[in-house]
Amino acid sequence: MPEDEQGIGQYAVPDQPLSGVGVLVTRPTHQSEGLQRMLERLGAHVFQHALLRISPPLDPNAVQTALAEIEDSEVVIFASANAVRATVNMLPGVASRLQQPLIACLGTATSKALQGIGLTVDIMPDGGSTSEALLAVEEFSAVAIRDRLVSIIKGEGGRNVLANSLNERGAHVQLVNVYRREPSGEGIAQLLDDHCGDIDMVIVTSGESLARLHELAGIERVRKLPLVLPSDRVLAQAVELGFGGPFVVPRQVNDSELARAANSLMVGIRTADEVDHE
Repeated sequence: MPEDEQGIGQYAVPDQPLSGVGVLVTRPTHQSEGLQRMLERLGAHVFQHALLRISPPLDPNAVQTALAEIEDSEVVIFASANAVRATVNMLPGVASRLQQPLIACLGTATSKALQGIGLTVDIMPDGGSTSEALLAVEEFSAVAIRDRLVSIIKGEGGRNVLANSLNERGAHVQLVNVYRREPSGEGIAQLLDDHCGDIDMVIVTSGESLARLHELAGIERVRKLPLVLPSDRVLAQAVELGFGGPFVVPRQVNDSELARAANSLMVGIRTADEVDHE
């Protein structure tokens, strides 16, 4: 059994707490397979419809040049598992170049991807998988990080909280954008219409995907759908966009925690329904 799937042992068949529940997963397709298996083990009927796709950078030569120099960094931060995969594709053998820098990452999925290519993670927040959580660790305090050369391996766009904060703390920060997030998901409005009543919740794993869902589906289709969201920041974004919830945020954005959050969300909904009918 894959390691992530061990994390939902308490929900193993035959209990299937999500039996009869339709779950729409909006992650990029290559990232959704493990999550789909877990949800199906819990009894859910899974609808997969990616709202973003991961593409190579527009100037791969420039990125390869930057990657070839990251061994000079004192700290290398991988922002996502996608960043790890894209780095390996663009610079095979990159792990051998990164034996000296400290390796940092956001979240357990990224940590596992790094371990899979032979790298040991030195710095990772204990709780949460956000930039703010990583910035709170002692190794990134102003005293510890001042004048150190830090490379952040990430995708184009997104937030710059991590880079900006480290610059403010006196670090010398280099951004290496190894992939692009491109909008996808056309047809999701039709999917929601065709399966109206069959989809009971949606799993969204980034603010960009949430905005895309809002843009393509229209708020009236999704206003009342329960959402699993990646962070409190994206939850606030959902409220601002007009989503009504209920919402749940997992402890980490990985397959097992997302599946656990989906189960928790459904337990809360069923409990509320029972109270309403008493």
